[in-house]
Amino acid sequence: MHCFSTYARFLYRWHGLHDVKSGNQARRAALDKLQGYVLPYSDLETQVLPARILDYQFGELDRWCDDGSMAWQGHERLSAHDGSVSIYTPDNMPRLARITGLLPGSRYTPLRDLLAEQDRGFDILKSALGGFPPQVLAGLWDLVWAGEVSNRRLLPLLAILARQGGRTRSRRYPVTRRLRGLRPLESLPGSAGIWYLIAGPRSGAAPPMERDHALVEQLLKRWGIIGQPCLKAEGVIGGLAGLTAILDEMRKDGAVVQGVFVEGCGSSQFCTAETLDGLNEAESESTVWTIAATDPANPYGKLAPWPSLPKSGLKPRRVAGARVILFDGALIGYLSTSGRDLTTFDVFHGREARAMHHALVQALAGAARPGQPTLLRKVDGRSPGCSHLAPFLRSAGFLSSRNGYIFRA
Repeated sequence: MHCFSTYARFLYRWHGLHDVKSGNQARRAALDKLQGYVLPYSDLETQVLPARILDYQFGELDRWCDDGSMAWQGHERLSAHDGSVSIYTPDNMPRLARITGLLPGSRYTPLRDLLAEQDRGFDILKSALGGFPPQVLAGLWDLVWAGEVSNRRLLPLLAILARQGGRTRSRRYPVTRRLRGLRPLESLPGSAGIWYLIAGPRSGAAPPMERDHALVEQLLKRWGIIGQPCLKAEGVIGGLAGLTAILDEMRKDGAVVQGVFVEGCGSSQFCTAETLDGLNEAESESTVWTIAATDPANPYGKLAPWPSLPKSGLKPRRVAGARVILFDGALIGYLSTSGRDLTTFDVFHGREARAMHHALVQALAGAARPGQPTLLRKVDGRSPGCSHLAPFLRSAGFLSSRNGYIFRA
């Protein structure tokens, strides 16, 4: 049985983060493993996809939707300019889209009825429904965040993000330039494109058994292993018991093997031979990496609990903008949504602790880009100069400033 840190190293390789490539093959590989996984849209665009695709450009998801190679579903409004979404290939969307029920309220019925007849642009919906356009648009987005309605483009979501001045928390993106030629086509920001029903009489949802088969296949692609923690992390109703028949059938056919392969991933686990090979390869790997806290390649806070915290530390959460730093598969650092507050975890001791601190600081310095320095305001709730990392930070080239410790590339 492998330890959990080995599994974390496996996920790093499994998702291709160790050898990031460019081109269509990298795009297909990323989409293949991410289908159906719920992520903040801002993280998906700015951290998760760029970590997998070397030449990914902000706003590219909209082009994938526009050319029919991708579809998306909303799940929750996170703020005025962000929300959680999942992406799919169009042929997999009927099998993998999450349909939890219709949003209550009779005011949504006219919108559903119009979209049940055919897919429509916002101007047609507005004309048919009458009323105040912003209210019609608000109702439409309520249905989007309930998972009932989607759009043939991601442009409406890009427009919502652009209303905040074209910025995310940590860096500037060319949202305004991306939208400049399209703005005249939308009567209101967030209304462009063609809207359609995901749930309803025209949704074409796959039968339950087909959906369960597709879910099992997708979870194996994403996690490599299916166990109770994995299903809980994905919010699968019924857990492992509900998929036992399918997994047993796959086991008899030789598609998966059953056992306990990774510590902490459940008392009954299913995986493929490819996963077993990958776990063995990950045993000897030693590296440090930084990824979005919400990335499925980060198992902490999902498949495993966060490590215990020092009293002065910032409690980690899987939220948009936050990042985690892992070393040899162990979580050693958590960066806040601003990127300026660092929480460290004492998971190594003695000589290993010194190597961990060095790796942590190198990861922080490596995140700096020309014109985008790394600024640390707090380390474990204290000034960086008073923290245990201070000598490592100074040695790596961090300089003391009025606002904290800063590193310029």
